Amino acid sequence: MSKCAKELVDEWGEIIANARGGRCEIEVTNYMDRLTAATILRAGFGMRDGKLGKELFEDPMQLEELMMQSFRFLWMPGSRYIPTPTNVEIWKRMRRLESNLKHMIEERRCTGSYGNDLLGLILREADGLCSTDDSKRLKYTTQQLMDECKTFFFAGRETTSVLLSWTILLLALHPDWQDKVREEAISIDQNRDILTLESLGKLKILGMVLNETLRLYPPVATFVRETFKDLKLGEEMVIPKGVSVIADILSIHKNPKYWGSDANEFRPERFRDGVAAATGNHPSAFIPFSSGPRVCIGQNFAVLEAKVALSIILKHFKFTFSPSYRHAPVAFVTINPQHGVPIIVERVHSG
Repeated sequence: MSKCAKELVDEWGEIIANARGGRCEIEVTNYMDRLTAATILRAGFGMRDGKLGKELFEDPMQLEELMMQSFRFLWMPGSRYIPTPTNVEIWKRMRRLESNLKHMIEERRCTGSYGNDLLGLILREADGLCSTDDSKRLKYTTQQLMDECKTFFFAGRETTSVLLSWTILLLALHPDWQDKVREEAISIDQNRDILTLESLGKLKILGMVLNETLRLYPPVATFVRETFKDLKLGEEMVIPKGVSVIADILSIHKNPKYWGSDANEFRPERFRDGVAAATGNHPSAFIPFSSGPRVCIGQNFAVLEAKVALSIILKHFKFTFSPSYRHAPVAFVTINPQHGVPIIVERVHSG
């Protein structure tokens, strides 16, 4: 994570060095997309360079864009089987992605070199190397393993990317909090861009800022659950078994009943004493990653990645709100800034 963030810092440094006045406008969402994709490829699959790494980087991102395009058209039964230009490109990209994943899985199994990334951990478990009890093995087929890899990439890349983009925007709008986060990051690891778990645990102010961003702009606006038995809510409402229930996370996160009259305002200090104190000990008032047994399995990875990236970026750069920004959050799968997040970026001058 640190290495990917440092590469972004170096790239922005070159852009600013060639800009007039030592500052320029950067549309950060595209860079955050690339940053989170690169992080998942390295931490999840040990990929970095070469043809295979390039294709594993490009294909999932292109597939997401193509699938979003197909969802915008009128849907009819069987439409995904019609060889439209979009569908043909989706099929082509998906075949290549699965071919590359299959090659990677089979190569690791043949060589016995599983690696220490996510895929290596899953393979060890699936092949019975983590337990002598065969009944506890994850009996995954190769197709299921490939599906796990795709899920990790598709679910983990964009959610963290939009979290980073919204956080950078809010820090540009609130320079006092930006300065606090920067000072904290520098005081903990002034001369280091490779962070440790110990130092990350000390980033309390950054943790407050991220929680407040997750409250105002949760990566996913809603989630769906199905009742497995008849359920009674309050005195009057009865939800029959088998009904799908949509939970509106945004309405919960901005409800004055739980958050007060300033529920729509950016106030990270509300998380000073932790999530429980901020929500009045209501267990479901803050659910950016859902909750319960189906809580997002990647939430710790996402928050850790966001802390690493922001603490390193803020040591090197200062953000200023750009007048060209147009506020238009769009909730589809994730809550995205429709017109991107252009930010004025300049170097932080030491001393």
